[in-house]
Amino acid sequence: MDDGPPVDEAVLDTIEPGGTQIIRLNARFPAAGFYTLRAAIPPDRMPADNERSLAVRVIDHMNVAIVEGRPSGAKNARDAFFLANALAPVQTSQRDDYYLKIATVPPSWLQTADFSSQRIIFLSNVPKLPADASKNLEKFVREGGSLVIFPGPDMQVDAYNNDPVLGPALPAKIGPRKDLAREGRSLAWQAGGYTHPVTALWNDPKNGNLGSVRTDRCFPLRLEPPKDPPTDARPIVKYTDDTPAVVEASYGKGRVVLFSSPATTEGNNLPLHPDFVPLLQRLIGYLTPDKSGESLAIAPGAVFQTRVPGDLATREIAVIAPGSNGKPRPAGKVEVTNRDPVIRYRETGKTGAYRFTLAGNDKVIAAFATQMDPKESDLRMVPADKLTALQGGEAAAAAASGKQHQAGASSPKVRSELWTFFVCAAFVVSFLEMLLAHRFSFAK
Repeated sequence: MDDGPPVDEAVLDTIEPGGTQIIRLNARFPAAGFYTLRAAIPPDRMPADNERSLAVRVIDHMNVAIVEGRPSGAKNARDAFFLANALAPVQTSQRDDYYLKIATVPPSWLQTADFSSQRIIFLSNVPKLPADASKNLEKFVREGGSLVIFPGPDMQVDAYNNDPVLGPALPAKIGPRKDLAREGRSLAWQAGGYTHPVTALWNDPKNGNLGSVRTDRCFPLRLEPPKDPPTDARPIVKYTDDTPAVVEASYGKGRVVLFSSPATTEGNNLPLHPDFVPLLQRLIGYLTPDKSGESLAIAPGAVFQTRVPGDLATREIAVIAPGSNGKPRPAGKVEVTNRDPVIRYRETGKTGAYRFTLAGNDKVIAAFATQMDPKESDLRMVPADKLTALQGGEAAAAAASGKQHQAGASSPKVRSELWTFFVCAAFVVSFLEMLLAHRFSFAK
């Protein structure tokens, strides 16, 4: 962390050519702010890809609200119980120090609450949304918040699907509750082949098995046909029958996630599954990127730009760049663009982590990392059949060029190189100029 000593280590087993392995490394951050992390493996024949860096912005806390359809004191009703404990999996005495500040509220809260301090809102078995609640939620998501919906036995699916305000923000249409138990069967989540960032971790069986999540009562989800403009709705995980189990999509500046089964044990084992907690933690991380919307990872050579607090305008800054051994060097001033103070940095050609401080101050005010494309470290030879195909393509192009020339088209090919002639001519002219200058320099 930040060019310091290693904070964690792990051992990678033998990786087969073309294969991958995922390991987990943990770091504890002492306070909120910007940090850079670097992971490295021992040297090999391609040193350039032995290290990977990233920059993170650590927040102090984040407010999350769980709206439960039935109050927590209702008989046999626990709409927020499993969610609240999974989102903050610590002892009650440690809740005040945990970064997620969770509030459990009734549906009426949605009509009058101030959402500006919330980052994510969960709905658990909320029957339907009054008009004021729909408008508030739609505005909340459109302006950058995240909404996660868990259905329940009291949910009125038509009220959600046909909601004129919030309905268009849903990533899928919700079907009527289906009781698979009456048919003597159940549905299981897919056990592998995950393509979404939230679930990609479980492509390695060592990290657990989402395939053991089962449900016998669910609300089928149907992804809508392509819209105009198109949306990015996609499954986070599917059932084994290839239907969506959890879907998500962007809406405005925020995102909406829709589950097909409740956040309770009514008809499914998800809340009791050992991977429920890590699944929600990864979902939280996916839904809470840097609020500024600016990426902390860029390609080498790209220009990095980020906004900073207004009191830093025109201040001198320094950068700690890769290979500097932690020593800062001047990096100009904080610029003002469209009345916003920004750091703009162009010298990003070297891969690694970059940190910015005020001149003469150690506090990091911004950070980013550059990475080479992982494809650049693929040292496998191009298969012979592809080489043959490429050569065949070149031959076909040459044949087409020949036919074009025969048809009377002009050929762009250079038939001879004349640079040697021009160099010699320039040398002769220079030599003659020297002789003439010498000749006419004599006094008359």
